[in-house]
Amino acid sequence: SGPLVSLLIILSYDLTGCASQAKPTTSASSDNKSYAVTTASGLRLTLSLDSSTYKSGDTVFAFTDEWNTRNAGNNVTAASGKGSPTSSLGLTLNPNGTGLYYLTYPIGISILKGDYDLAGTSSTVPLVIHDPNQIRFVPAIPVIKSFDFKPSSDLATFVAADPNALKPADLRVTGTVSTAGYRGTGTAGPDTGFQNFPPGIYTVVGADLWGSVAILHFTVT
Repeated sequence: SGPLVSLLIILSYDLTGCASQAKPTTSASSDNKSYAVTTASGLRLTLSLDSSTYKSGDTVFAFTDEWNTRNAGNNVTAASGKGSPTSSLGLTLNPNGTGLYYLTYPIGISILKGDYDLAGTSSTVPLVIHDPNQIRFVPAIPVIKSFDFKPSSDLATFVAADPNALKPADLRVTGTVSTAGYRGTGTAGPDTGFQNFPPGIYTVVGADLWGSVAILHFTVT
């Protein structure tokens, strides 16, 4: 069976570093299943796995969430995001949005075959975990101007640069990837057919538009 994914997209960012010069704070869970990055903007990007070890054929579930840690509203513009340090990665995302909004999410997830740290991810080709037959052509995607996060929430109002192109919508900035394997290496590479994750170590990368990057690892036996 193929990966349990739908409405998959590829996100790519400019390689220009983090939007803020302030050093982000990071925290990792003791079980190595969750990693969070909080920046001076008040946004916290969290990447989570349902396990750190799997058997070949098991489904890996990865979840990412962008949370406003402030007790007040937090309006961040798309222009203030200078891009993820993992710009060369194709970030696959199955967001909880609907319609065209799922193509405008500022967060993404990528899975790499091997054991990498942040420095190594920028030059590593991600695994293709979506079925290319599920990719659908859509109309031109409206440019999102800003994301207005609610207080202490991952709920944000997506506001398009052209209000006539897309109405503002309140959406939770979360995304999931659920798959037992991959279809090849490289977002533009050939479809080699679905295969379960073979035994080894894998790296999961979660990133957002504003330069936050979270990394976790899992092992397949």
